[in-house]
Amino acid sequence: MTGALTRFGARVRASALRTADVARLGGRVLRLAWEERGGRGGLMLEAIVKQIRFTGVDAFGLVAVAAAVLGVITTLQVEWFLRGLAEAGFAEKAAMFVLVRELPAILVGSILIARSGTAITTELASLRVHREAEPLCAHGIPLEYLLVFPRLIAFPLASFCLTAYFVAIALGAGAIAAPLLLPGPGAFSMRLVLETAGPLDVLLPAVKSAVFGASTALVCCAAGLGVGRSPREIPQAATRAVSASFVACLALNAILSLAVLL
Repeated sequence: MTGALTRFGARVRASALRTADVARLGGRVLRLAWEERGGRGGLMLEAIVKQIRFTGVDAFGLVAVAAAVLGVITTLQVEWFLRGLAEAGFAEKAAMFVLVRELPAILVGSILIARSGTAITTELASLRVHREAEPLCAHGIPLEYLLVFPRLIAFPLASFCLTAYFVAIALGAGAIAAPLLLPGPGAFSMRLVLETAGPLDVLLPAVKSAVFGASTALVCCAAGLGVGRSPREIPQAATRAVSASFVACLALNAILSLAVLL
């Protein structure tokens, strides 16, 4: 029993230390960004645009397919199970809660972690292992500012845009599929879905998507820059980054949702 508690305590301590490292990295990057303001603006803008293209634009197809499938399945299931069992408009409220308020941000965050988070972790870890970043440091270029700041800006922007895109595709697919596959009186109405949306239904997924994107960027960059000199550490860093990013997104999702409910 004592050994199990000791191992558990060691894991908790290690997780707390990694969280502190991520927080310190974010603080250093923001401080460097403030100190470097006005300098290397063209270089930073180019890096941010490239990261947005890779993280956001190149993921449009995958996000569209996931959104369409989820929109059709969710709309049909909600309409099928709740038709005649609940008051008018309840199915539309349920669809709004699922397809706008709760699921899109966390699903888009998961796609970004699996697709882009592993990529930047592997890239940064490879730079560290092969010492490819040392010439930058030798020329006085702040390494964390150059490598982390563009991703810290691009990830929240890409996550926000992809979430909005996801919501639009999911609602559109559901609006098309429901009348065709489940026609009849009291059929699912997209007009009622939009009418049930309040300011919080728009603000919450927007905040979640930006927060998830920022946390994923910081966690993955910290994991990539935290490797030593062994190439074996690169896949290990990618695995840690994916696991930690999922945990961070789930924890932040719970915190934000509970904050709204309470």
